[in-house]
Amino acid sequence: MPDLYGFTPTNAGRGLIASLLAGETLTITRAMVGSGKPDSLEAMAALTDLVAPVAQATSTTPVRTEDAISLTVEYRSDMNGGLQEGFAINEYGLFAKTDESAETLIFYGCLGDHPQWVYPYSPGVAPDVRDYPVKIQISSEVNVQIDYHADAFITAEEAAALLESMVQNAAGADILEITVPADAWALADAEGEEETDFPYCAEVAADAIRASHYPVVTIHPDALDTAFRAGLCPAVQAEDGALRFWARRWPAGDLAATVLLQSRSGGGAAAGGGSDYVLPPATQTTLGGVMVGENIHVTDDGKISVEDIPEPATDEEIRDIVSGSFASDAE
Repeated sequence: MPDLYGFTPTNAGRGLIASLLAGETLTITRAMVGSGKPDSLEAMAALTDLVAPVAQATSTTPVRTEDAISLTVEYRSDMNGGLQEGFAINEYGLFAKTDESAETLIFYGCLGDHPQWVYPYSPGVAPDVRDYPVKIQISSEVNVQIDYHADAFITAEEAAALLESMVQNAAGADILEITVPADAWALADAEGEEETDFPYCAEVAADAIRASHYPVVTIHPDALDTAFRAGLCPAVQAEDGALRFWARRWPAGDLAATVLLQSRSGGGAAAGGGSDYVLPPATQTTLGGVMVGENIHVTDDGKISVEDIPEPATDEEIRDIVSGSFASDAE
């Protein structure tokens, strides 16, 4: 079975859009995500519903560019009352209708052999979020609107603000705004890499990155379509001074992203939780840990105080002590 990694308007969707007259409105009724996969490209285009629908998603408001509309389908684990059991997203679809037609699956996307697992929602924990690009060619005279409130979608600016608030409550974390240039990619095997399903790699340099970091990368919405078409690998490797990315195909443009660099300690793991993070010793240029020495008192709530330190005897006091000792021996 081929790796059906990609997206396409459905046959029924093309027919619906082609039948629209000038001034008519195409209403997007819902977005869905599922766990299935069609058998072939022909079967993908012929679908009238997801192969194995699981949950309703949401989307951005459609943006028109000449004779096409673009939007992003988003699923969050806190939608629909909160996801109770985790599942692997392997497909997504967009449904629409007109005043004269029934609801139709007009667009279908599949992640092929690379499904994305979504964890159950836990109150008080940031939800699992998955974004997928949609681009549909339509007549410039056709109006497009959505029939639901896109309340689960956040913009790139809002995502950056959310990450900033997360950093305030997480130890050893930092935020970077990066761009993976289109000309930074190269064949991985040309650099001595092992052969993988993602033959292209690129590195982005930044002094703040360390190999001990756990990087969380959020691709900006305007770069999602480029990332999806290139088959960007969901895994990112942190090295001292750089982040390494992989892709199935050479990306056609730059990829802008926000990166959350978090220490592998997890920023709040309980003692004995198995963390591999070790606090470095403090130096004049590096923040780190120090050992509490003698005459330093630390209370249970972390307050430090210096205990009374005996002052050394003066030369005169030492002479008096010594002379007194010899005088006692003489007696």
